[in-house]
Amino acid sequence: MAFGKDGPLIKRSIKELLEKAGLEDDGLLDESEFIKILMHASAQRFGMAIELFFGATGIAKKYESQRLSIEHFAEGYYERMNCDDALNPFLSHDWRSIDTTIAMDRHIKESRQIRRRPRQS
Repeated sequence: MAFGKDGPLIKRSIKELLEKAGLEDDGLLDESEFIKILMHASAQRFGMAIELFFGATGIAKKYESQRLSIEHFAEGYYERMNCDDALNPFLSHDWRSIDTTIAMDRHIKESRQIRRRPRQS
């Protein structure tokens, strides 16, 4: 994904999904920096960006929040990627330097291992 080309699509998609979830955003979606962080956190994968949004929405609902905030994204990213704050793009001031593909690849590998079931004899 590229911000100039795909950023508006992500923003529109999330706004529509947010409305369907019955939540408001706290101004996040109007900040181009946030969309860039989300794209970076998702390793430039559209589907993963939407999955991160769903995770953040779940966190907001868990806390009975009416508004989706960056803290919800940060917690959702932590739960999914199991990384410390310094490697969480939603928390780090130096988010551009984080190689999110490492966490993403580790997550995919771990997910595949969990899905594999031992053969029954």
